[in-house]
Amino acid sequence: MQGKLNIINSTLSELRTSVFSSGSAIITKGGLITVSDTPPGVQPETFGAMCATVMGAAEVAVGEFKVPSPEQVIVQSKDGILVIVSIDEKYSLAVMIKRRVDEKSFLEILTKISQAGAKLKGVF
Repeated sequence: MQGKLNIINSTLSELRTSVFSSGSAIITKGGLITVSDTPPGVQPETFGAMCATVMGAAEVAVGEFKVPSPEQVIVQSKDGILVIVSIDEKYSLAVMIKRRVDEKSFLEILTKISQAGAKLKGVF
């Protein structure tokens, strides 16, 4: 178990430097935090619950069109980007990037977050 926890923590730490993440978490589909790397002032429980709600709402919305559940959900604001990637049926990876980026950097960030999700899939 300790080996798995090390992989999870190192993956979240890598995201902090590789995609300039200001916080990330592994959350259950029900919104419970499994592991988080969030700064002081961020309530991981609230972050996890709301990310699960966003992903759940997206699943219901696309389900109306009879398409599979989303692999990722992206929320952009003036000063940041929230990316939620499905790891498997039970878990998601949520990553907050607290800055705007150009289109090329955005695609690189999405690729790195997707790769992190794939890496974590092998852990769960």
